[in-house]
Amino acid sequence: ALLVAPLWGVGAGAAGPAPPAYSLILDSFRPQHVGYAMSIYKLAVKIGAGVAFILGGVLFDFFDGIGTISVAVIGEIRPWQATMISVGAPGLLLALLLLTMTEPSRKGLAKGTAAGDRQLPLRDTARFIGARWRVYVPLFLGASMMAMAGYGAGAWYPELLVRNYDMTKTEAGTIYGTITMIAGSSGVMLGAWLAQQMAKRGYTDSWVRTCFITSLLATPLMVGGPLSESEFWNIALLWPGMVMAGSYLGVLAVSFVVITPNQMRGQITAIYIFVTNIIGMAVGTSVLAAFTDFLYQDDALLHYSVATACGLFYPAAALLFWFCMPAYRRAVAEAAD
Repeated sequence: ALLVAPLWGVGAGAAGPAPPAYSLILDSFRPQHVGYAMSIYKLAVKIGAGVAFILGGVLFDFFDGIGTISVAVIGEIRPWQATMISVGAPGLLLALLLLTMTEPSRKGLAKGTAAGDRQLPLRDTARFIGARWRVYVPLFLGASMMAMAGYGAGAWYPELLVRNYDMTKTEAGTIYGTITMIAGSSGVMLGAWLAQQMAKRGYTDSWVRTCFITSLLATPLMVGGPLSESEFWNIALLWPGMVMAGSYLGVLAVSFVVITPNQMRGQITAIYIFVTNIIGMAVGTSVLAAFTDFLYQDDALLHYSVATACGLFYPAAALLFWFCMPAYRRAVAEAAD
């Protein structure tokens, strides 16, 4: 309980900025720039994950070499505790940067409301989503499928490298963390660029269309890598695979924010974060472990479990995005009014 309670607090704190941040970004940038702005914000997911894989093991090894540290008032700090403190402490200083931000003027207000109407009742938001379920439900479920594949593979891929190619955990973490940080970040920005190019060609569903295309392209790459017997080809396929797999992060966040009235953005973003985290993070990693334990029943076949998860969830996401596109085009036209 002493460990779980702080983790709940960290999770709540980490999720808290997203609903206001999405709305702030949309209010602060011109339409042609909002995709890049949101993608830069979402880079934190890939950069943070990459740094965690690379530095987590290094910091733990460092503090493990020192041993238990005694600090006045606090008491003894074990190596794993020192690692968590070292990773979390800079966030306290970075949070102070928020004090330098100014509130932008509110844009995209619902009809019949004024800027002073800070938030509409939750029942109005529920009715709004219910009337447009063909847009929000497949979008959120599609994002959840992408998250299931991404978080599931992320949790187990370093271990796959260890088991299949006799890497050390430090080597596997460094390789996977570097690919996550560089290829994943490149994918986030590529998604914004692709959506912008399609928008210039008249596709009003460019945000969702980008998610549809890249989720399809991610499938053979993220399935082929784990199934490769060669370490070289596994890693070679993982690079473009992570580019495609990460490209949805920024554009999908923009996709539903631009069709949502200003006063509902925070509530609907909170629903999106809740759904994708519960399905993606919690279920995704557990399902992949279940594949290993119950489907293949062999820890040495972890690479089959990763390939199976990617082979199921990325195409499922593509199908949901494809289903969403006609309704999304109608929602865009409605939002323009």
